[in-house]
Amino acid sequence: MTLDEFKRMVEADFGPTAAGMLSELVETVGNLMANSKTDLSSAVYNAAQEMRDTLADLQRLGDDDLADEDTAEFDEELDDEIEGDDCCDGCLTSGRACSQTCPACGAVLCADCAAENEGRCAACVSNAEEEEGAG
Repeated sequence: MTLDEFKRMVEADFGPTAAGMLSELVETVGNLMANSKTDLSSAVYNAAQEMRDTLADLQRLGDDDLADEDTAEFDEELDDEIEGDDCCDGCLTSGRACSQTCPACGAVLCADCAAENEGRCAACVSNAEEEEGAG
């Protein structure tokens, strides 16, 4: 199985991998394969282990770790980041107004990238074309 086949399998079972933990999983698997020249099976195992470790760390968080005074500052930073998102996920150009999102995966797009692909990101357009070609 190739990395692309693995990605399609994950998307078939869980939906688009353009954001969130599935995106991290696929990206980590790809990086492991590229950087360590490991096979897909080992890369998936190692990436899944990293995710398990991260989830275990999250499960160990206690009330003291999540106190309101600590999270209030984080919430403010997160709100500022979301409001000030000016890097297009499509062309990766900073400094553009990115007020549009891909309806399929939620990628943040500038007006040029959204117009270029009828409101969708290039990855979703490519995936749709591949599905049409296969079907």
